[in-house]
Amino acid sequence: MTPTAGPHVNPIPDFLPALVESTLDVLIVLEIDGTFRYASPSLQRVVGWQPAEVIGTNAFAYIHADDQAMVMGVLQRMLGNPGIESQAEYRFRHQDGSWRWVQSLGTSRMDDPRVRGVVVSARDITDSQRLSEQLQQTQRLEAIGRLAGGIAHDFNNILTNILGCAESIIERDPDGDMGGAARQISSSAERAAELTRQLLVFARRQAAHPVIIDVGVALANQDAFLRRVLSPCHVLAYDIQPGTRVRIDPNQFDQVVMNLVLNARDALSDGGLITISTQVRQMEVGDPIFAYLPAGSYVAIAVTDAGSGMPPAVLAQACDPFFTTKETGKGTGLGLSVVHGIVCAANGRLHLISTLGRGTVATVVLPFAAGEPARPAPRERTPLPSGGGTLLLVEDDPGIRQLTETLLVRAGYEVITAADGRDGLLRFQAHPAPIDLLITDVIMPHLDGPSLVVEARKIQPGLPVLYMSGYHEVAMDPGAEVLDKPFTAARLLARVRSILGQRTP
Repeated sequence: MTPTAGPHVNPIPDFLPALVESTLDVLIVLEIDGTFRYASPSLQRVVGWQPAEVIGTNAFAYIHADDQAMVMGVLQRMLGNPGIESQAEYRFRHQDGSWRWVQSLGTSRMDDPRVRGVVVSARDITDSQRLSEQLQQTQRLEAIGRLAGGIAHDFNNILTNILGCAESIIERDPDGDMGGAARQISSSAERAAELTRQLLVFARRQAAHPVIIDVGVALANQDAFLRRVLSPCHVLAYDIQPGTRVRIDPNQFDQVVMNLVLNARDALSDGGLITISTQVRQMEVGDPIFAYLPAGSYVAIAVTDAGSGMPPAVLAQACDPFFTTKETGKGTGLGLSVVHGIVCAANGRLHLISTLGRGTVATVVLPFAAGEPARPAPRERTPLPSGGGTLLLVEDDPGIRQLTETLLVRAGYEVITAADGRDGLLRFQAHPAPIDLLITDVIMPHLDGPSLVVEARKIQPGLPVLYMSGYHEVAMDPGAEVLDKPFTAARLLARVRSILGQRTP
């Protein structure tokens, strides 16, 4: 006989209490005003509170003040729509005083006589929230970096013209009023060039040449310069662990240390102690200075001061480009963003701890590098300022093209000019004899510099090339010779002479 279908009731199992106790999410029942009536044991695991500690207290006492209005609105919507689920993300105070990001899903069961409350399931999303914020920060910095790179490219072209014209005036009137004014122009242009270099470091568009360095040796070599930027009331001390080696561009490492020391100096307006310490450390799970880094050995380089410190709101923006609390004219706001860019490009991390009125610890964490530190290259002999040979100059900026041509012709070279990469290739193909040196910009319309070089070397294998670049956005051939803009006449002629060798005009 077929059994007769009847109503099925899902009985409450005996193991329900054990099931609730073992769940990762926190189960909560709230009164209509937000008072805790029930909290599952997992509450302690997520936010540190024992359920007995919160029962009878109001949930809003634990919610961050900036999030309370939003959570209140969600609660009211749930109460007005029984059975409809509502989700919210907010900060909940941990028992240790810290804030944890919580995601909750709740529904009103006020009309259910067995519950008569708001049922909430909540989970800790702090780590995923931090990852999301880091991704947003990275995307924002990348967008600003692309803008900074483009600005630096155009600005370096302008500065190259300014420096070239100033040098021409100085050459014509070295001891006169015009020559003196031109020196001021040249000096200002060099300072502007340093600012664009900082922009390119921040944008990670400045060519880096990483080598293994001994951090202790690098700091010792920089010590005299660091002390010159400090006042007599500042004391610079070191705590260096031997054998701290990292792989980074030496000039960029110096820039990192200099920026951190300058920040510490500015925080100690009345003077005080600045300490630079280094140590090799194994990554420790849970240590915030190693957040988001892979397991391994690291070198931690910390610059510590007991200065004014930063409040949390300022600390959160400390690495944002152009953000500064200094008076107008006292800083660009690029310092920590430049450090951040350099350190991230070297596969490391910048970690800041600061307390208002108690000081700051800025820690740079870089992967430990096995191997011997690179030895400084021997100082090269200064090339002669003149030479001979046929050069093809390809530059899309008319002012730089004319200036560079004038300098090269004056130095004894025969110069063929082209306004862009496509024009340069046509002139190269039309020239009846081999070209001794191709000098080309990197970023150009129609055909960029590296693509021009590929096509030209199909015709003349082994063609010597000197790139001129405001910033390096396009991949160039390995070992390429690059002359960074802005450049002086002496630097241009020295590089050309060095590539061509000691050829007489």
